[in-house]
This record gives sequence, structure tokens and C-alpha cells, in this order.
Amino acid sequence: MKNWVLTLLLASLTVPAFAQDFSDARALIEASLEKTGGEKWSTVETMRLSTTMSIDTPQGEIFGSTKLSFRYPGYTHVKVLLDVPEEMGGSPGGMTQTSIMNPDTTYMTSDFAGTQGSAGGQGPQAATEELALLSSEDAELSLDTGDLDGKDVYIVTSVVDSTTSRIYYDKETLLRLARAVETAQGDAMVYYEDYREVEGLLVPYVQRQSMNGMAQIMKVKTVEVNPELDTKLFEVK
Repeated sequence: MKNWVLTLLLASLTVPAFAQDFSDARALIEASLEKTGGEKWSTVETMRLSTTMSIDTPQGEIFGSTKLSFRYPGYTHVKVLLDVPEEMGGSPGGMTQTSIMNPDTTYMTSDFAGTQGSAGGQGPQAATEELALLSSEDAELSLDTGDLDGKDVYIVTSVVDSTTSRIYYDKETLLRLARAVETAQGDAMVYYEDYREVEGLLVPYVQRQSMNGMAQIMKVKTVEVNPELDTKLFEVK
């Protein structure tokens, strides 16, 4: 257990009767953004979420919880508490991992991997990926169609800072269904499910993630939109 714990972690109310046609990736992303909240997303300056999680590893299953705080653009604080069995190296009371990302640094400390840090951070630039892509001056976007687990989808390929992602959108609802990020260890896949409305925004309450033979399920317990967050939360001491 090292950085993979953190790595595994960072709609529509009316379904159209037929799939829409889009001329390019940007038009599709704009339509998806509109379905999930439209301009309301641009008013989101901070978010705070709490989740439960389970991680299926080759050594066994681990359960835990997370608290995620975001200030946009570029600031993230994540605290993870894991209940790791003793036979897997755990200890009574659980094991913790804290990660901070800001424009100047990326920092992580944990009970099982010590403290690590590097210059420059890449926290989320907006409260939803669609708004971040539309706001980016550097993103290279292309559009295709395909299949995801038997469902017809639009596929947006995004290249940002040499990182290639494939984002899958349901052809009917235009909801984001999944995201695959190409890494040196293979694709890291995230599935988005159970969209619910929170203050006029559609938010996925379940995320299923897989990477390097390990699978994780995160289930959102609470979502706060524009909570007051102490700026010290995002500082590295």
C-alpha cells in the first residue's frame, strides 16, 4: 500500500427519446454540462464531501472513509482513514493518509508510506470535469462514438499536459459514465453512478475505480456546496 490509495481516489432529469448528434467534442461537453447544472457549476468555489470506501486488493479487502475538501481552482485536501487488517500490516485504530495539493506543491503523509512531497500541484481546476475542460486553453479534444459495457456512448479523448484521458458519455442522458486515464502502469478507470441532485447540481454518489489489479468503490455520504473552508487546510506546514 503506497500511493495507490490516493491514486485510486482525485445528467439529466429528462431523458431524450433519441441520441443527439454533435459536431465536435466541445459541443458535447457543453451539452453534458448543461444537463448536470449548467451555469450553476461556475458559481461553485468550494466543495466538501465525505464518503465510505472499500478497496479490493490481492491481499484482501480494506474498508475506510474519506473527507475531501476542494477550493477551485487548484486546491485539494484529502484525508483517508483505513481499517486495515493486522494480517495486512494494519494497526488498531486504523491507518491514515493525508494529501494536500495546491499550485505550489503536492504533499502526502501516511502511516504506511511516510511523508512525500514535490513541487507543483495539479488540483482540480473546476468543480466538474466538463467545466474544467471547457475553460482550459491547453486541452486537445476529439470526439468519437463507441460502446461501454453494452451501452452506446460518446467518447471524448482529452490530452492535457501530456496526460491522455478518455471520457465516456451516455448517448441518451449525456451523463458522464466513465473516465479512463492512461498511465505507465496501464489505464486507471473510474465509473460514475447514482447521480443525485444537490443544490441544482447533479453529482455522482458512487464511483467505482480500478487500477493495477485493485478495485475501489466510493459511496458519497454528504456533499456541501460552497462551504467555508479555512485556507490553512490547503497549506503544507
